[in-house]
Amino acid sequence: MARRGRHAARHDTEGIERVADLIAAGISRTDRPLSDAEALRLEAYVTARREPEVARAVAESNEAFLAHMSPLVEEARRDGTVADDVDPDAVLFLVRILHLGLLLHRGSGLPGPDQDAWRSLVERIVASFGRPQPAPDHPTRADDPEETR
Repeated sequence: MARRGRHAARHDTEGIERVADLIAAGISRTDRPLSDAEALRLEAYVTARREPEVARAVAESNEAFLAHMSPLVEEARRDGTVADDVDPDAVLFLVRILHLGLLLHRGSGLPGPDQDAWRSLVERIVASFGRPQPAPDHPTRADDPEETR
């Protein structure tokens, strides 16, 4: 019988106030071994395929994650971090699958990419969720004829 502990739905989100921080925290660590809790989470997802009780526990944990994180996505829509035309459920699904994929990768022991390159890519992905930023009202240095002489 699969039993969930009282902390089974706990997520490593303490202190996270923005959806961009959630993404960065969940997928930025490529080079460290799994903690016991992370290994258990990964094993639960694999076991859920063949054990209905574990599948139910994973589904309950996912519902708790969504309930806990949905307000962050809604706030991100209000502040422009996530554009109005980006589906909030899709954002949370992306967060979840990127995190699980990284757990799988880290559990393999294989090396990840350069940390700075990975962080830069993650930042670009997160930035792409937001509302387009207006062009600056002032010319850039390349547009200034005095600067090109």
